Amino acid sequence: MNIMKQSSEPVFCGNEFCQWLIEHDYMANESMARAYIQQIETNQQIVCLNRNQNSDDVYDLLTNCHQDTLDMGRPTAVVSSPSVTISDEEMSKMQDEAIEKLDEIRKRYALMQMNDKVFILGGYAIDSKTGRKRIPKHDYFYDHDKKELIPIPALPGHGRMGFGIAATDDDKIIVAGGHNFDFESISNVTMLDTKAEVFQWQDLPNMPNGTIGSGTGIIYNVLYIIGGFDFVGYDIVCHGDVLALDLDKKQWKILTNIDPPRARPLVSVNDHVDPPTLYIAGGYSFTEKGQVVPCGRIEEYHEEKKTWQVIADIPHFKTTNGLATKNNKLFLMNVVPETGENRVIKEYNLETHQWKSLHDLKRSSSHHLKKESSRIKLADEQTGEKVDE
Repeated sequence: MNIMKQSSEPVFCGNEFCQWLIEHDYMANESMARAYIQQIETNQQIVCLNRNQNSDDVYDLLTNCHQDTLDMGRPTAVVSSPSVTISDEEMSKMQDEAIEKLDEIRKRYALMQMNDKVFILGGYAIDSKTGRKRIPKHDYFYDHDKKELIPIPALPGHGRMGFGIAATDDDKIIVAGGHNFDFESISNVTMLDTKAEVFQWQDLPNMPNGTIGSGTGIIYNVLYIIGGFDFVGYDIVCHGDVLALDLDKKQWKILTNIDPPRARPLVSVNDHVDPPTLYIAGGYSFTEKGQVVPCGRIEEYHEEKKTWQVIADIPHFKTTNGLATKNNKLFLMNVVPETGENRVIKEYNLETHQWKSLHDLKRSSSHHLKKESSRIKLADEQTGEKVDE
């Protein structure tokens, strides 16, 4: 690494450089990249990241920082409405159809799945001619019956990314927090009624503070916002806040913090018990040097005691693992780099508090995530991935 202390005019845009660092595997995630850029700007440094660089390499690197890949990005979140009854295969096919019809290159967006629609929300767009980033003018929903991609008002937030997203039982989409195109955290909470004749985002009461990468879920018309992080000076600070917004009364309530604070915990609920139990799983925090630390455990909230209790560890959990829930079960997944497919390697039952291994899942003919699914599959033995019993 070659660092030149001489001050000069900027030769790259910070937001573009942040994305470049991530896509070229110099930084693990946006938080680390942003903190690194802030340090560079403070010290007025020009940094060459080519390990065996010459003068041409330096020029090429600084030129490439203005560019982004011209491939369609994968969604950072895929969430389904509680009302969805279609199969995993049908959802996957519908999502693929929606993305194929999108006539722009979109990055850092989220998908919300309904029975007959898929919503493409947030993120930023790439100009296919110049490679420059821009704020999308519209978001979209894909009408499966009409096979049409229909524009809707863009998600408020000036190129909003890193937000929490969930849906109510009656198919209202709620988006909370995140950051804008300039990496400023957002406290706004907004809602879209997908059954209204005219689509319009409606503001709900703001969160007490802005947060990025929170876990989000809706249980009996109460919105839960759990964890997240923010940039404070040149540091990345994780939040342990647990906030609950009553969607009928439009009032926030503060619950017991999670410990340790973390970003991106998966929020779920076991609704087969009375009262329903709130769960969180996974997530990650950061060291003082900005390194990502995965949090491999499952916790449940005891309403009477107002405490969080660890009920299980997630075996060998890594930040590269995916988590999903369905039918009161938690699925631990690996991503296949060549295809981007998620392959289930373990399953945790929130009712029995028991793990099932890959071997058990493959023997179960009634397992709902069938191996033929195009997006979520059981891990294949011939891939050589080690699965711990």
